[in-house]
Amino acid sequence: FKLRVKLFYALIEFEKDQLESSGSSIGINRGNAIRATIARNNILDDGYRALNDFTSELKTLIQIEFKNEYGHIEQGIDGGGIFKEFLNELMKDAFDPQRGLFLQTEYRNELYPNPDYPRLKQVLLVDKDYYAFLGKMVGKAIFDRILIQPIF
Repeated sequence: FKLRVKLFYALIEFEKDQLESSGSSIGINRGNAIRATIARNNILDDGYRALNDFTSELKTLIQIEFKNEYGHIEQGIDGGGIFKEFLNELMKDAFDPQRGLFLQTEYRNELYPNPDYPRLKQVLLVDKDYYAFLGKMVGKAIFDRILIQPIF
């Protein structure tokens, strides 16, 4: 298993090197990083709106700026830490069983997709595919080696 993990991360590093040599922003912004403005009190929906339409571009640098509860942009330059904070807050919000996307097992508090969510989605008139978006964000976390909280 350890060998497979090493191979997996070696392949990711190889892809990052190729993207970087082709001019993509990976470690530093070369003017083509993805930028997103996210309200702290609406992380899941703002993140979805700002990032869901991207596919392979998500492998590049993503720079986040937060808006506070008054709608003002928070000071700070995203050198990676703000994106990590965004990703952790997004996961905390999206995987919260109170949101309804995921439920917890009774004994070990492990998360699993809510089997009733498709019906709930119709009742609440939700038109977003949150599961696909969260898959992209978990993939981004793996690609960037960012530790996230949910226990599956």
